[in-house]
Amino acid sequence: KIMSSPVKIANEKIKKRIAVSVAAFFIFSALSFTDNNGLSWQTLSKQEFSSIFKKQEKLNKDIGSYSVNVKHASYENHTAAAPHEQSEGYFHKSGSSYRSSMLGMMIIQNSKIKLVIDTGGKHIMIADPDKAFEYMDSDKLEQSLLVCDNIKSRISDNGRIYRIVYQAGSPFAAAEYTTAKSGMINKIVLFYNQFETQEKWSELSQKIKPRVEITYTDFKKNVKFEKDAFSESKYTTLRDGKYVAAGDYKNYKVFDTRFPKQ
Repeated sequence: KIMSSPVKIANEKIKKRIAVSVAAFFIFSALSFTDNNGLSWQTLSKQEFSSIFKKQEKLNKDIGSYSVNVKHASYENHTAAAPHEQSEGYFHKSGSSYRSSMLGMMIIQNSKIKLVIDTGGKHIMIADPDKAFEYMDSDKLEQSLLVCDNIKSRISDNGRIYRIVYQAGSPFAAAEYTTAKSGMINKIVLFYNQFETQEKWSELSQKIKPRVEITYTDFKKNVKFEKDAFSESKYTTLRDGKYVAAGDYKNYKVFDTRFPKQ
């Protein structure tokens, strides 16, 4: 019997939290920072960081349409040089509609509906459209700052790095956000705290501290997408008032999580 590696088990948990990484892009993508001289780390107060965050909310919402390529890589620990797993995807946005693909999960949202397509599990979840990706969640920021130990910033060769160190017991040990000189985010590094594995290997393999790196490239604003880019018709169709799987996805199971309309 071939047993799954501890890294693979932890990787499944990482995938469940990948939304944190993707959301972080939308939080920081519109930030425009003022460079300071020198390459040494400079300490930021929670209030300063919160102020920067909140000032960019309008800028983030005002980006009408854009596309960006996303590369995800997971590592066995905080210092490993070679990735354990890599994948590539994308995020496309136009107004309140968007589509994304990453780690076998696709999301399609338009003004009527939101679909989450799991190509591994072969199921489609239907939900009402939301606006979570359009704005930065100040409440969640404040919650994360409650468990933040310190925040530092420094100039890098290509822009600026922001490093947030979290208190012991938090899901993340630290997070780093690298911005280009233009102010656009181009890399996020998440340093996870320990994951317990389910298999009793050795004392060294029972606990690992994964690292995840998300790199953003080829960012384009004011993109003209094809007419049906955000349509659900490729994946589902209405039949007798209910959504069923369609086309190449006809063998997928459909779960409608919406509340009945009164």
